[in-house]
This record gives sequence, C-alpha cells and structure tokens, in this order.
Amino acid sequence: MKYSINPDGTGLSISVEQIGGKQKQLLDEVKECAEGRCTCPTAQYGKLESIEIAPGPDKIDIKLKAQAGQKIAQDDIEKCLERTTAKVAQSS
Repeated sequence: MKYSINPDGTGLSISVEQIGGKQKQLLDEVKECAEGRCTCPTAQYGKLESIEIAPGPDKIDIKLKAQAGQKIAQDDIEKCLERTTAKVAQSS
C-alpha cells in the first residue's frame, strides 16, 4: 500500500492506493476513525468537521475537513496512516 497526503483549502486530501485485496479491512479501519473509535494516537479528531470516504478500484480517497479556524496537522495524520496501513497489511 502507498498513500499520499495533500493539503487543500479546508483540510487534507488523502489517497491510499495499491491496496491489494485489503479494501474491506482498510475501509473498516477508516470508518472507525470517522466514527471517533479509532485507536490512532492523535488529538486531531477534535479539529475535524467531517471525514469523507470514497472507495474506488484498488484505492480509497479520504477527505478530512477542518473546523473553521482549525488546521489539521499533516504529520500526525501521516503517523496514523502508517500505523493503519501496516495493521491492515498484516491482517489476513
């Protein structure tokens, strides 16, 4: 799996590609984050207005929108993605 994170005007756009048959597992993990049940060690959830998840063939796009006046720390989100993609890659 590989991912990219790009800042935009209201938050971050994330694309996770080369999922290799692990789309359901990755979607489950991302949905936990969207529901506030994620186990990632970050305080960025309090800054979010919304999380949009758009699955596609062998990829998932995620849009993190910050609340007005907030900025999402890209390095924190990158640590979460590293942790989450490694967890999914090791799952059976």
